[in-house]
Amino acid sequence: MGKLFRSAAVIVAVCSMTAIACAKGYPVPREYVPDPALQRASMANLQARASKGCVVMQTRDALTQDDKEVRRKCDCYASATLKSFTPTEVQFYRDNGYFDDSGREKGFKALDACGLKRP
Repeated sequence: MGKLFRSAAVIVAVCSMTAIACAKGYPVPREYVPDPALQRASMANLQARASKGCVVMQTRDALTQDDKEVRRKCDCYASATLKSFTPTEVQFYRDNGYFDDSGREKGFKALDACGLKRP
């Protein structure tokens, strides 16, 4: 069970980091395949994935990711971003695993509003 959980955590982290990298304007790697689970994910699950990716990016230079303040701010970011998305933006995220241009701008605004540093 522990091995399965670790494998799932690695997959989530990689997908989240790819989504954040795409939000930064980096091109999508050719070998990148969006997680098919995104198609069935609830909005709460999409928010949780965005929050987890945010924590990874915000703490990538730190020794720990167990910072309650960062997690709180990343929850703020994920909630504000996903709530601001149109149905088309949500579907783009589901289909591709990252935000489209308009979603990326909304994400940057949410980072600022929630007191997080931009990538």
